[in-house]
Amino acid sequence: IHSELPTDLGLTLWSAWSAEDPEYADEWSGSNPCEEVWKSFKKGPVSLGTLFWMADQQMPGRLWLAEDLRNVVADVEKDRVTRIQNVHLGFEEVVKRAKELQQLENPAEVAHKMNALALEAGYRDAGALERLLIAQIQFESQEAELPMDALLNKEERLEYLIPDLLPMPGVVMIHGSGGDGKSMSAWTIAKHIARGIPFSIRGDLVPVQQGPVLILNGDQSKIQLRQQMLELEFTDADPVTTINSWDLNWYWRFVKLIEKHQPKLVIIDSITGCSRGSAFDENKKEFAGPIYWLSNNNGTLFPACTILLIHHSNKTGGFRGSTAIRDAVDEVWGLRRPDKKQIERIGANARIISVEKSRAGRDGTNLLMRLENDLTFSVADYIETENESSSPASVVDRVLQRLRAAHPRAMSRSDLASDPLCGGSVTAIRKATQRLATRGLITITEERSNKKGGSPTVLFQAVLSRDMCVNMCPTEGKPRLGQDFPVGQGSEVSNSVQLENAPETGAASSQLDEVDTSKPCPTVDLSHTKGSGPVGQLLDISPRQERSPKELERLEEAAGWD
Repeated sequence: IHSELPTDLGLTLWSAWSAEDPEYADEWSGSNPCEEVWKSFKKGPVSLGTLFWMADQQMPGRLWLAEDLRNVVADVEKDRVTRIQNVHLGFEEVVKRAKELQQLENPAEVAHKMNALALEAGYRDAGALERLLIAQIQFESQEAELPMDALLNKEERLEYLIPDLLPMPGVVMIHGSGGDGKSMSAWTIAKHIARGIPFSIRGDLVPVQQGPVLILNGDQSKIQLRQQMLELEFTDADPVTTINSWDLNWYWRFVKLIEKHQPKLVIIDSITGCSRGSAFDENKKEFAGPIYWLSNNNGTLFPACTILLIHHSNKTGGFRGSTAIRDAVDEVWGLRRPDKKQIERIGANARIISVEKSRAGRDGTNLLMRLENDLTFSVADYIETENESSSPASVVDRVLQRLRAAHPRAMSRSDLASDPLCGGSVTAIRKATQRLATRGLITITEERSNKKGGSPTVLFQAVLSRDMCVNMCPTEGKPRLGQDFPVGQGSEVSNSVQLENAPETGAASSQLDEVDTSKPCPTVDLSHTKGSGPVGQLLDISPRQERSPKELERLEEAAGWD
């Protein structure tokens, strides 16, 4: 075929014949496997005429051909003109049939039939047809042109699964060397999401959006994945779904999975392992095409979620492949082993995850992953304390610290600007509260003015996991400041979350006493204007305010503590 018809038509004819064999259906999942081979063919000494002559020597009279084919060859040899007319399907018919094929469950069957439809419609392979289908779906779901006022007034808001850490919608890539614990860090974060375990951010525990987790695995076997889940103490009650042998080029199947499971978090392990069907190597910018697709369609073509991509590092410590991969994601995390000085403080079993790129302005911040004494893994926000002052460096951090100290009391911008801890100008305080609210670390409320016709006062309150423990009372004992909460107790605050600047009292962490959730909690009289601390922070003394011993005793008694 190539010697007589070395054009796209010849490739289409050969591909159509090759695609009829169901044994090789998997070969068509990413691209046309015949294309590269077709390009490698070189015209040799044996042409089609020579091939016919050799066959005639073995079986004269063209008896090696079927009768209908003998007539065709005879017509050609008599110089009769044979015209080949390609009849292509119409656009509407192609889109309709392609959508119907996407409803099939078996991806291999979908790939096989999509390839046959592509050839029938005049495309080289199923990849081109799938890109056509995705473009059509995007066109059908896109909005009209938005003027600036319509864009700014849209109700959609950026949310956070973990405040100031995992945006939703968002795409985050974590990379590291083999065996350093990339997967374990991702699974640990998945555990926080699946169970709603509070997470340590800027030295305090914050609530986490609980929800389903979807793990798309292409980097390891089911046995290895199961073993890692057992090590992290996952149970069959956790809302986690795993799918093995995933391919990033399965766009339509990805959309169907997200609509089916409605996950809060999607983990893809790894970019390379899930790109087997890609026609490009990872050093080409086209390799990042599926990642751009995930970023651009998250929250529009499929329900909004956080997508965590696991990738491998190169020899120099950066991520492997084209910089287009970095450009396609919202954040890039680099996982590395601690240096000698850091090992003295955090231990050899710890790993530091540095935020190398962030569209939310989190560049330069760190996470700490640690193997605990009970052989479980922990991931927490990590603040370098060496060579730093004890006070927060920025206005944003000072405002956050002040609101956390005043929790559950809310404060206005004027309160913050006049507070000696915050300092800074009113403009700086305003921008700081805006950024903290955007990152999900504080909430905004309005308080009506006492004056008639006066405008309401905007109040800000820190978002902390202490609010999750309001309906629980310890039956005995008294929690101390800085204690960790064990997994499976109370609101299930992870026992693996540890603060770097916790007091050195011997044990690295201690456990909260057993709680009896069957008994109702006593009502705590918390003043909105005077600071008072809930569970986890007994005292909350303002720089301008002190409490008498009787008042503190009353608060302890009201909280149900001995």
